[in-house]
Amino acid sequence: MPHLRLEYSGNIEIARGDLNVLFSRLHEVLVNKADAELFRCQSRAICCENFCVGDGDKNRAFVYLQVFLLEGRTPNQLQETGSELLKTLQDGFKDLLFRYSAQISVHLNEIPTDRSYKSNHYYKIET
Repeated sequence: MPHLRLEYSGNIEIARGDLNVLFSRLHEVLVNKADAELFRCQSRAICCENFCVGDGDKNRAFVYLQVFLLEGRTPNQLQETGSELLKTLQDGFKDLLFRYSAQISVHLNEIPTDRSYKSNHYYKIET
């Protein structure tokens, strides 16, 4: 934890390298605002080819970030984290805002620690 799931409408073109840069910036926000450990951040992107925003006009688009965090942060930390993640998305997709009527949103989900199960195996990465 945390896990990030970025969904975006299929009419948005974004390169894999741009997504990796965006993920790095989002991870940085989680480290600085939510006290997350960088090596635990996991992100994935899903391009939604079949989508409809509002009336279905092809010039409408969306970007939706869902973040799953273990419980334990204050309401203020969550507010600051969500606001900063939204700003980071807006900056990462700033060109989108000039081409589409776009909805950009962030949803934070807290998971109770007694409902989270995982197995980790870490090894030293040689550089």
